[in-house]
Amino acid sequence: MASDIVAIDVHVHLSDEFTQKAKGSRTAQMAKYFGRERPPVSIDEMADQYRARKMMAVIMNTRDETVTGLTPVPNDHVAGAVKKHPDVFLAFGAIDPWTGKLALDEIKRCKDLGLSGIGELNPARQHFFANDVRFYPLWEECAKLGLPILFHGGMAAAGAGTPGGMGIKLKYSQPIAIDEVAADFPELKIISAHPTWPWTAESLAIARHKANYYIDLSGWAPKYFPRNSSTTSTPCSRTKRCSARTGRPLAWSAGWRNSSRSTSNLKCARKSCWITPRSFSVWNSKKRPSNFCFRQFLIIPLTLDPLPQGGGTGEGKSIERRIRATESRR
Repeated sequence: MASDIVAIDVHVHLSDEFTQKAKGSRTAQMAKYFGRERPPVSIDEMADQYRARKMMAVIMNTRDETVTGLTPVPNDHVAGAVKKHPDVFLAFGAIDPWTGKLALDEIKRCKDLGLSGIGELNPARQHFFANDVRFYPLWEECAKLGLPILFHGGMAAAGAGTPGGMGIKLKYSQPIAIDEVAADFPELKIISAHPTWPWTAESLAIARHKANYYIDLSGWAPKYFPRNSSTTSTPCSRTKRCSARTGRPLAWSAGWRNSSRSTSNLKCARKSCWITPRSFSVWNSKKRPSNFCFRQFLIIPLTLDPLPQGGGTGEGKSIERRIRATESRR
């Protein structure tokens, strides 16, 4: 990682023509919902945009072929972007949990491809509860390989404003389901994407309670943060990394930054920026930079510190014992 990097965007989706076509009708639907077209941006162009701003980006892939029948973007595509621009990009690979053994094998292949995690998994689009024990072998494998998982949380822009929401079901994206996964797999690092409205307080409670659960703030300008978000997260963030970004690759970065600086109810320990300073490093880097006080607006929990030995409901349990323990609580 370059020493002059000022920020890392934790949640970015590619916007090249190949990726946009793979979304099918969602591309036009989301343009209508957001009130603006999203013209294609090549991988090279996106890399140059981040490079010019001394930033890195974590590319997310996504897929939902079991529910929608759409042919997914192969994880090789995002891996190729990282290989071509390693100074700018990291990437997460996507799986469809309903594909069972194929999903398990794809997690292993993502590791072999040099990807840094699994995501974005979108329970609302993929129609699954993360705490369904049928999917526990997938989370077990991610924990074993040291791959964090990023789950979409809360309201979904995909399908919004259409009759039936294009079949997308918000009940699956309530963060309390991920709380159970975080409890049963304490060694697994979990990132909940977005402030998870309308369950924002619920997600903040999980972040405070579970040291392996993180929140990215993508999709919201700070001026829209409810007061309980800032008052609840401030003491938590003094000891825990959080992550934030603009919601789209660089599109709203200036507005997001300006909004964050003008939001008076967001304070940090040093009172010099809108969120508590914290250190970060990269999974694939042996160098750990010194602490940064981010006057910037993007923060990421890369190479999270390992959990201390001892404790945790999942310690020393096999996957079979975890399933039995979970089922006995229901």
